[in-house]
Amino acid sequence: GIPESNGDLAYLVVLNMAGNSLTGEIPDMFAGMDSLRLLRFDENGLRGPLPESIGELQDLEVLKINSNFDITVPLSGLVGPLPATIGNLGKLQFLELNDNLINGEIPVEMGNLSSVIFVDLKNNALTGVIPDSVTNLTSLQEFFISGNNLATEEGSWPEGFCLSETLVDLSPDCTAQCPDECCSPCV
Repeated sequence: GIPESNGDLAYLVVLNMAGNSLTGEIPDMFAGMDSLRLLRFDENGLRGPLPESIGELQDLEVLKINSNFDITVPLSGLVGPLPATIGNLGKLQFLELNDNLINGEIPVEMGNLSSVIFVDLKNNALTGVIPDSVTNLTSLQEFFISGNNLATEEGSWPEGFCLSETLVDLSPDCTAQCPDECCSPCV
């Protein structure tokens, strides 16, 4: 597992624990890690929710906790909703939480990620609609959401979001029931 003592490292800039066969939950350890710029727990066997204290990493630029779900490992993968505190990560540029079991709706607060250029939430269990607040992501270049249970009917996408050509990889084969302009970036 991940030792909670990592939270005592106030001057740590990079925490890369990717591909280490870690298991267990991510401890609520991020308070006081004010200097952290890169956090990677991807390609492990982690489970449980993303801690609320993730939102205290206000200088974080890269968050990669993807690929923790493994069908051969019981109870693997992040579960639960994305915490609303994720909206506090104003300097975040890369958000990769794909290939987990994250469920619930995309929080409205995600629209506060003014610096984000890459978001990958594909292959989770997200539901509902994409909140209108994502139109505030003016730096966004790529947004991957396939493999979820998001509403795809016309009118369920934020107005102007599809036309910005930032909505990429809408569905595995780009045949979701949505306006043509949503699917055109996939071609």
